Amino acid sequence: MFLSLRLVFGAAAASLTAALTLPLVGNTDLAVRATVDPAQDSRSCLSIRDVCSPSTISASDATNALDTHPACIALVVCETPKYFITDFPPNQPRLSRDAFNAVSNGSDVITQQQFIDFYYGTIASINATIATYNQSVHVSTPEYPSSADAVIAWWQNVVAWTGFCATSSIPYSNFADWIEYSNNLGVCGAVQSCDAATNAAAPPCVPQRSTDNGSCAEMVDQCSIGSAKATNVFNNNYCVLAAFCYSESTVDVLIEQLTKDDYLSTSPPLLSVNQPRLAQSVFNAFSGGNSVVSQQNIIDAYYGALTNTVRSCGGPPGAETPCPSGSSGPYPTDVSYVTDFWDTISAWTGFCGTREIPYQNLADYLQYSSTVKAATSC
Repeated sequence: MFLSLRLVFGAAAASLTAALTLPLVGNTDLAVRATVDPAQDSRSCLSIRDVCSPSTISASDATNALDTHPACIALVVCETPKYFITDFPPNQPRLSRDAFNAVSNGSDVITQQQFIDFYYGTIASINATIATYNQSVHVSTPEYPSSADAVIAWWQNVVAWTGFCATSSIPYSNFADWIEYSNNLGVCGAVQSCDAATNAAAPPCVPQRSTDNGSCAEMVDQCSIGSAKATNVFNNNYCVLAAFCYSESTVDVLIEQLTKDDYLSTSPPLLSVNQPRLAQSVFNAFSGGNSVVSQQNIIDAYYGALTNTVRSCGGPPGAETPCPSGSSGPYPTDVSYVTDFWDTISAWTGFCGTREIPYQNLADYLQYSSTVKAATSC
């Protein structure tokens, strides 16, 4: 079995035929080192950038890097799409099945062992090419990882996101989805780790609509500045708005997050059913003193809360002193973000017809929606 990788080192390597052919490393036990060195593992990953970078591949190839340079598949897994996509032109095409087959050897899934072999084969191929063309190619020699365990850890991140912990083998569409969507704000994988204890301890991923633009995270930050917010969440305008924008998750997830962020708290989270009831003053601030909160009220409240935000001027987390930040936003990219989460709340409370919610029903949503299931869309 041979691995062919296109490799172009810019103008300095114009004489290269842009093809590498080396056997895959079939037995990675031969390549495993006796010690594990995270710094070496990081160098191994980052050194692949020398052959997968807009500065070393042609401009046309850079617009479709994963399909034109299979070494880039090794790179995107070891450094994650978060860092990979910042190096390349935007709007990269979705990974093709042919590129996937270069790793899977034509099968419907990439197994963990296949990716290990592919990664080591990539390093071997690059090193062989550098050795052959060392007079014209000025690229540092990539390192193997200190252990195959490093490659397994990189692969397991993909396995967890795609939800294939049982087999560690990932089908084409799921692998392509991971590359395309895993870096998107508000897009959550199946689990954060295949290790149950690690997954339980990890901060929850909060799904968000694509129009969020980081506005909900900012609302949570505004909520968390100050003291004792986690034990009286529904007594603060910011915290209630944060609970609303957590409609794709639950209010309890927000409370758990606020409790973890409050280093002064030594007690378990005070979940929504045990929280003090929604403060009438908060309801009145949203409704303008009326008996219902309307959709327009919430649009105005949400955008208003993100205008002239505050920041911490000192103090421990959970007891910071707030002061003006001198800035505003981020705002949603479209007002539909607010109307969409208000749609969820209107459906749960049973006010789809008017989207005007009385105090009692809105307070019930905050207190019980985490545990009482109801309609989530009008």
